[in-house]
Amino acid sequence: MELSISISLFSVLIASFSLIHSITSSRRSNRNSIDISKNELRSNSLIAFSQASEKYIEEIHFIDNRFTEITNELVEKSTGLIDEIGNTLEEYCFIEKNKVDLKYSLLKLVKEIREYYDHELLYQYGLNLNFRLNHLRYINSEYFKITNKYFKFINNFFFRNNIESPEEHIMSSPIINWNYELIYNSIDKKDYKSILIDIYKKIEPFKETYKKNLITIEDLKRRMEQLVSENKYEIFDIMEIPNLRKLQTHLDLIHSFYINDFEIKENYKIVNAISFIIYLSTYLYIVSDYKMWGKYQTEVIS
Repeated sequence: MELSISISLFSVLIASFSLIHSITSSRRSNRNSIDISKNELRSNSLIAFSQASEKYIEEIHFIDNRFTEITNELVEKSTGLIDEIGNTLEEYCFIEKNKVDLKYSLLKLVKEIREYYDHELLYQYGLNLNFRLNHLRYINSEYFKITNKYFKFINNFFFRNNIESPEEHIMSSPIINWNYELIYNSIDKKDYKSILIDIYKKIEPFKETYKKNLITIEDLKRRMEQLVSENKYEIFDIMEIPNLRKLQTHLDLIHSFYINDFEIKENYKIVNAISFIIYLSTYLYIVSDYKMWGKYQTEVIS
């Protein structure tokens, strides 16, 4: 009897142990299933993220590489043009060569202007910078002697604070003032048309290169805008990719940063060719210095 009871108790104990083991195993199995599901979900999410980001990264790489090729070509075509323009000024200079160095004066003047615009090259739109740089075409002998409301308007419109604009710095710069006056007083007005024609011949290859690449730049700009638009529905922000915003800004700037031309007509009286030469030289120098945009960090505009 006692044996039967012991066996019965043992059987109950075994059954209970089996039940507990079964429940525990079931729970463990469920936990494992949940963990596996979580891991699969995490893995699938990472795969989806990777595939989505890869699509954007490949497109961005393409845009960046193609744009780099174009900017390298523009830099190559614009490099050295300041020297050629300076040589042309020297040819038309009616003052003794050992008394003035117009080539050096032009370079000094243009470098000074370039430095004042350095900060702008980090974030400004092309049309904005084009409009503001265009004021160089209207420099004259009185330019540095007056308090011009135009520059106050520029400053208030674009900055809306007490920071002096590049235009105001240019207007008050003794280096720019002195070198402008030197060049202006060294060229005979009767030679204005001839000197501009000669300079235009020298910069024509650059203008053709820019024109040739403009359609491609427009396409790259459109593709970048499309990427940003499509990214609104993704699980990550492509603007977090290093230097992407810089690429986007420079695409827009180069796309809209062109030479404001004018036709040299037979009977057209050119009032001041020197101001236009300074504008052309500054534009070409900024383009040739593309790889240094935003790296001058000049104190006056930082």
